[in-house]
Amino acid sequence: MMAKGLMARSDNAGTKKSPLQIQMLEMFYSDVQYPKPEDMAEYAASVGLTYSQVRIWFKERRRKERKHREAAGVHMETQVSAGSTGFSCSSSRKEPHTSTTSSVSEGLYS
Repeated sequence: MMAKGLMARSDNAGTKKSPLQIQMLEMFYSDVQYPKPEDMAEYAASVGLTYSQVRIWFKERRRKERKHREAAGVHMETQVSAGSTGFSCSSSRKEPHTSTTSSVSEGLYS
Protein backbone atom coordinates (compact mmCIF):
# COMPACT_ATOMS: atom_id res chain seq x y z
CA MET A 1 0.00 0.00 0.00
CA MET A 2 2.84 2.40 0.82
CA ALA A 3 4.45 1.77 -2.57
CA LYS A 4 1.25 2.91 -4.23
CA GLY A 5 1.46 6.26 -2.39
CA LEU A 6 5.09 6.64 -3.37
CA MET A 7 4.28 5.98 -7.01
CA ALA A 8 1.66 8.70 -7.09
CA ARG A 9 4.08 11.10 -5.48
CA SER A 10 6.93 10.35 -7.90
CA ASP A 11 4.65 10.77 -10.91
CA ASN A 12 3.60 14.24 -9.75
CA ALA A 13 7.07 15.24 -8.49
CA GLY A 14 8.55 15.09 -11.98
CA THR A 15 6.18 17.65 -13.49
CA LYS A 16 8.22 20.43 -15.07
CA LYS A 17 6.92 23.91 -15.69
CA SER A 18 7.86 25.83 -18.81
CA PRO A 19 9.95 29.00 -18.51
CA LEU A 20 6.85 31.01 -19.50
CA GLN A 21 4.77 29.37 -16.76
CA ILE A 22 7.48 30.09 -14.18
CA GLN A 23 7.78 33.69 -15.39
CA MET A 24 4.03 34.17 -15.01
CA LEU A 25 3.98 32.54 -11.57
CA GLU A 26 6.86 34.79 -10.46
CA MET A 27 4.89 37.79 -11.69
CA PHE A 28 1.86 36.70 -9.67
CA TYR A 29 4.11 36.06 -6.65
CA SER A 30 5.62 39.55 -6.86
CA ASP A 31 2.09 40.94 -6.41
CA VAL A 32 0.82 38.57 -3.70
CA GLN A 33 2.85 36.00 -1.76
CA TYR A 34 -0.25 34.49 -0.10
CA PRO A 35 -3.00 34.45 -2.75
CA LYS A 36 -6.55 33.40 -1.93
CA PRO A 37 -7.65 29.97 -3.18
CA GLU A 38 -9.88 31.53 -5.84
CA ASP A 39 -6.94 33.62 -7.10
CA MET A 40 -4.76 30.51 -7.29
CA ALA A 41 -7.49 28.79 -9.32
CA GLU A 42 -7.43 31.73 -11.75
CA TYR A 43 -3.62 31.62 -11.94
CA ALA A 44 -3.76 27.87 -12.60
CA ALA A 45 -6.22 28.32 -15.46
CA SER A 46 -4.22 31.17 -16.99
CA VAL A 47 -0.89 29.30 -16.98
CA GLY A 48 -2.25 25.85 -17.85
CA LEU A 49 -1.50 24.11 -14.55
CA THR A 50 -3.66 22.46 -11.94
CA TYR A 51 -4.70 24.23 -8.75
CA SER A 52 -2.53 21.85 -6.73
CA GLN A 53 0.53 22.58 -8.87
CA VAL A 54 0.08 26.33 -8.37
CA ARG A 55 -0.59 25.96 -4.64
CA ILE A 56 2.54 23.87 -4.16
CA TRP A 57 4.59 26.24 -6.33
CA PHE A 58 3.61 29.18 -4.10
CA LYS A 59 4.39 27.16 -0.98
CA GLU A 60 7.84 26.20 -2.26
CA ARG A 61 8.53 29.72 -3.52
CA ARG A 62 7.80 31.15 -0.05
CA ARG A 63 10.08 28.52 1.47
CA LYS A 64 12.85 29.46 -0.96
CA GLU A 65 12.50 33.15 -0.07
CA ARG A 66 12.46 32.42 3.67
CA LYS A 67 15.58 30.27 3.34
CA HIS A 68 17.32 33.04 1.39
CA ARG A 69 16.32 35.63 4.01
CA GLU A 70 17.56 33.41 6.84
CA ALA A 71 20.87 32.86 5.07
CA ALA A 72 21.24 36.61 4.63
CA GLY A 73 20.38 37.09 8.31
CA VAL A 74 23.10 34.64 9.37
CA HIS A 75 25.54 36.54 7.16
CA MET A 76 24.52 39.82 8.82
CA GLU A 77 24.86 38.30 12.32
CA THR A 78 28.34 37.06 11.43
CA GLN A 79 29.36 40.57 10.38
CA VAL A 80 27.95 42.07 13.59
CA SER A 81 29.69 39.52 15.81
CA ALA A 82 32.94 40.03 13.90
CA GLY A 83 32.70 43.72 14.77
CA SER A 84 32.42 42.86 18.45
CA THR A 85 35.54 40.69 18.42
CA GLY A 86 37.94 43.52 17.75
CA PHE A 87 37.54 44.16 14.06
CA SER A 88 37.14 47.84 13.37
CA CYS A 89 34.01 49.32 11.95
CA SER A 90 33.83 52.38 9.73
CA SER A 91 31.37 54.26 11.91
CA SER A 92 32.31 57.90 12.47
CA ARG A 93 29.75 58.31 15.25
CA LYS A 94 31.20 59.51 18.54
CA GLU A 95 29.60 59.19 21.92
CA PRO A 96 28.64 62.55 23.45
CA HIS A 97 30.34 63.52 26.68
CA THR A 98 28.06 64.39 29.55
CA SER A 99 28.92 66.66 32.42
CA THR A 100 28.28 63.82 34.89
CA THR A 101 30.89 61.65 33.22
CA SER A 102 33.40 64.52 33.14
CA SER A 103 32.97 65.40 36.82
CA VAL A 104 33.32 61.75 37.84
CA SER A 105 36.48 61.44 35.74
CA GLU A 106 37.94 64.62 37.23
CA GLY A 107 37.22 63.36 40.78
CA LEU A 108 39.05 60.10 40.09
CA TYR A 109 42.14 61.70 38.63
CA SER A 110 42.50 64.75 40.88
